[in-house]
Amino acid sequence: MPPQGKFLTFALGLRFGHGPFGIRVEQPTACILAELGLPRRFVEVHRSPSRFRYRLVGMNNSTTVGSRPEPDHDAGVTVHRDNSAIRVLLHRPGRGNSLAPTTVEALHAAVDIAESSPGVSALILEARGRAFCAGVDVDAVRPLLPNRDQAEHFFDRGRLLTTRLATSPLVVVAAVDGLAAAGGLELVAACDLVLATRRARFADRHVRNGFVPAFGATARLVRRVGSGPAAWLLLGDAEWSAEDAQRVGLVSMIVQDDEALHVEIEALVGRIGGLDTTALRVTKSLLAMEDPADAMERERVAVGEHLRAGRYG
Repeated sequence: MPPQGKFLTFALGLRFGHGPFGIRVEQPTACILAELGLPRRFVEVHRSPSRFRYRLVGMNNSTTVGSRPEPDHDAGVTVHRDNSAIRVLLHRPGRGNSLAPTTVEALHAAVDIAESSPGVSALILEARGRAFCAGVDVDAVRPLLPNRDQAEHFFDRGRLLTTRLATSPLVVVAAVDGLAAAGGLELVAACDLVLATRRARFADRHVRNGFVPAFGATARLVRRVGSGPAAWLLLGDAEWSAEDAQRVGLVSMIVQDDEALHVEIEALVGRIGGLDTTALRVTKSLLAMEDPADAMERERVAVGEHLRAGRYG
């Protein structure tokens, strides 16, 4: 964990001392930078004896597409510790909590934080706004598409993210209040437990928009709900209510509203925190014995062929 320190806001990998944002980087911050290994992100850190908080709010323009810099989109990810859980909040409500390249990288960083934090047994993925996650932020990704290597790298990183969630030694929980579509659905399908409010909705929409699922839907959704329901959602352009999703096994529990969702998440964190950590991790690994790696590789190849054919964008 980061060393004890007051609330700090700083730019990583940009400038020390008083930077362009009037930021002073103090000594504890350098330790945090080294521990997290998160260059070129703006991060806010808060630490108290029982809790800490990171806000991964953006990246600088360090990645190029041809001769143009990558658009600097807000990552919109907040990470904080809640006793034995790491809670990861998507907060890009103006973009439907969609996944920009910076968001995917911030979520990778959040997994790093969770898995390296002593005493943590659960990772909670939640969102703020009307949608849980509406999928990939097309506006943020479009500049990558002319460069096949850049585009494939983004899709590979997204696919790796869902694989990391599915195979993490932690119990990964999605708290869904609103729409989970496309990449958002793929995030949900990678979680061990899914709690949803009655207004939660689940859809794919890749094919509707001329895309191929890229973050694991064709591999993971079939294993999660069965080939028939998965085909109905992916090929039939269907949308599921929380009740529909629970009926096929995607949703673990339904609650009335976001307030009830918060209460249930707190109770779940308490229960998981009281379990034997070793037994918990071994049990999760046994549940995941059927490895969808072959199907994930087939999906990766299909996405590459789709890119070569110029079908994205």
